[in-house]
Amino acid sequence: MSCVSDKAKQTPGAAGAADAVAAGRGQAPDEIAHRAQRNRAFKDVFWYGLARLVLFLAVFAVLVGVIVLFEIQIPLAILAVLALIVAMPASVFLFPSLRTRANEGVAVWDTNRREHKKYVREQLAERESN
Repeated sequence: MSCVSDKAKQTPGAAGAADAVAAGRGQAPDEIAHRAQRNRAFKDVFWYGLARLVLFLAVFAVLVGVIVLFEIQIPLAILAVLALIVAMPASVFLFPSLRTRANEGVAVWDTNRREHKKYVREQLAERESN
Protein backbone atom coordinates (compact mmCIF):
# COMPACT_ATOMS: atom_id res chain seq x y z
CA MET A 1 0.00 0.00 0.00
CA SER A 2 1.49 3.31 -1.07
CA CYS A 3 1.30 6.30 1.23
CA VAL A 4 1.80 8.73 -1.62
CA SER A 5 -1.32 10.41 -2.91
CA ASP A 6 -2.31 10.34 -6.57
CA LYS A 7 -1.81 14.11 -6.66
CA ALA A 8 1.86 13.77 -5.70
CA LYS A 9 2.38 11.05 -8.30
CA GLN A 10 0.83 13.17 -11.04
CA THR A 11 2.43 16.51 -10.20
CA PRO A 12 6.12 16.18 -9.37
CA GLY A 13 6.34 19.61 -7.74
CA ALA A 14 5.64 23.14 -8.81
CA ALA A 15 8.33 23.06 -11.48
CA GLY A 16 7.92 19.39 -12.50
CA ALA A 17 6.15 19.98 -15.80
CA ALA A 18 8.47 22.84 -16.72
CA ASP A 19 11.47 20.62 -15.91
CA ALA A 20 10.20 17.86 -18.18
CA VAL A 21 9.80 20.34 -21.04
CA ALA A 22 13.20 21.89 -20.30
CA ALA A 23 14.86 18.46 -20.17
CA GLY A 24 13.29 17.60 -23.53
CA ARG A 25 14.90 20.70 -25.03
CA GLY A 26 18.27 19.81 -23.56
CA GLN A 27 18.15 22.51 -20.87
CA ALA A 28 19.07 21.97 -17.25
CA PRO A 29 16.22 21.27 -14.83
CA ASP A 30 15.37 24.12 -12.48
CA GLU A 31 17.91 23.61 -9.71
CA ILE A 32 16.39 26.26 -7.45
CA ALA A 33 12.95 24.64 -7.57
CA HIS A 34 14.49 21.21 -6.95
CA ARG A 35 16.48 22.49 -4.01
CA ALA A 36 13.38 24.16 -2.54
CA GLN A 37 11.39 20.94 -2.94
CA ARG A 38 14.16 18.92 -1.33
CA ASN A 39 14.29 21.35 1.59
CA ARG A 40 10.50 21.10 2.02
CA ALA A 41 10.74 17.30 1.97
CA PHE A 42 13.53 17.31 4.56
CA LYS A 43 11.53 19.73 6.72
CA ASP A 44 8.41 17.55 6.55
CA VAL A 45 10.40 14.42 7.38
CA PHE A 46 12.06 16.28 10.27
CA TRP A 47 8.71 17.37 11.78
CA TYR A 48 7.24 13.88 11.42
CA GLY A 49 10.32 12.36 13.03
CA LEU A 50 10.22 14.91 15.83
CA ALA A 51 6.54 14.18 16.47
CA ARG A 52 7.31 10.46 16.64
CA LEU A 53 10.20 11.08 19.04
CA VAL A 54 8.06 13.24 21.33
CA LEU A 55 5.34 10.57 21.34
CA PHE A 56 7.92 7.92 22.23
CA LEU A 57 9.27 10.07 25.07
CA ALA A 58 5.75 10.74 26.37
CA VAL A 59 4.88 7.03 26.39
CA PHE A 60 8.22 6.26 28.05
CA ALA A 61 7.62 8.90 30.73
CA VAL A 62 4.15 7.48 31.44
CA LEU A 63 5.58 3.98 31.79
CA VAL A 64 8.34 5.20 34.10
CA GLY A 65 5.72 7.04 36.17
CA VAL A 66 3.65 3.88 36.47
CA ILE A 67 6.56 1.74 37.66
CA VAL A 68 7.62 4.40 40.16
CA LEU A 69 4.04 4.80 41.41
CA PHE A 70 3.56 1.07 41.94
CA GLU A 71 7.20 0.48 43.02
CA ILE A 72 7.80 -2.17 40.38
CA GLN A 73 11.35 -3.02 39.39
CA ILE A 74 11.62 -3.16 35.60
CA PRO A 75 14.80 -2.22 33.73
CA LEU A 76 14.55 1.05 31.82
CA ALA A 77 15.74 -0.66 28.64
CA ILE A 78 12.67 -2.93 28.75
CA LEU A 79 10.44 0.11 29.26
CA ALA A 80 12.10 1.87 26.35
CA VAL A 81 11.46 -1.10 24.06
CA LEU A 82 7.84 -1.27 25.23
CA ALA A 83 7.41 2.47 24.66
CA LEU A 84 8.88 2.05 21.18
CA ILE A 85 6.52 -0.84 20.40
CA VAL A 86 3.54 1.28 21.46
CA ALA A 87 4.57 4.70 20.12
CA MET A 88 5.77 3.89 16.61
CA PRO A 89 2.58 2.23 15.32
CA ALA A 90 0.48 4.78 17.22
CA SER A 91 2.24 7.60 15.40
CA VAL A 92 0.87 6.33 12.09
CA PHE A 93 -2.67 6.94 13.38
CA LEU A 94 -1.96 10.05 15.46
CA PHE A 95 -0.02 12.00 12.81
CA PRO A 96 -1.50 11.01 9.43
CA SER A 97 -1.16 14.45 7.85
CA LEU A 98 2.50 14.77 8.84
CA ARG A 99 3.20 11.27 7.53
CA THR A 100 1.42 11.96 4.24
CA ARG A 101 3.23 15.28 3.72
CA ALA A 102 6.59 13.66 4.44
CA ASN A 103 5.91 10.76 2.05
CA GLU A 104 4.67 13.04 -0.71
CA GLY A 105 7.63 15.37 -0.30
CA VAL A 106 10.11 12.53 -0.52
CA ALA A 107 8.31 11.08 -3.54
CA VAL A 108 8.47 14.42 -5.38
CA TRP A 109 12.11 14.90 -4.41
CA ASP A 110 12.90 11.41 -5.68
CA THR A 111 11.16 12.14 -8.99
CA ASN A 112 13.14 15.37 -9.38
CA ARG A 113 16.36 13.54 -8.53
CA ARG A 114 15.67 10.89 -11.17
CA GLU A 115 14.93 13.59 -13.77
CA HIS A 116 18.19 15.32 -12.92
CA LYS A 117 20.16 12.08 -13.19
CA LYS A 118 18.53 11.44 -16.58
CA TYR A 119 19.47 14.96 -17.70
CA VAL A 120 23.09 14.49 -16.58
CA ARG A 121 23.33 11.14 -18.42
CA GLU A 122 21.95 12.75 -21.58
CA GLN A 123 24.46 15.60 -21.33
CA LEU A 124 27.35 13.16 -20.83
CA ALA A 125 26.23 11.05 -23.77
CA GLU A 126 25.97 14.18 -25.91
CA ARG A 127 29.48 15.31 -24.91
CA GLU A 128 30.93 11.88 -25.60
CA SER A 129 29.40 11.77 -29.06
CA ASN A 130 30.93 15.17 -29.96
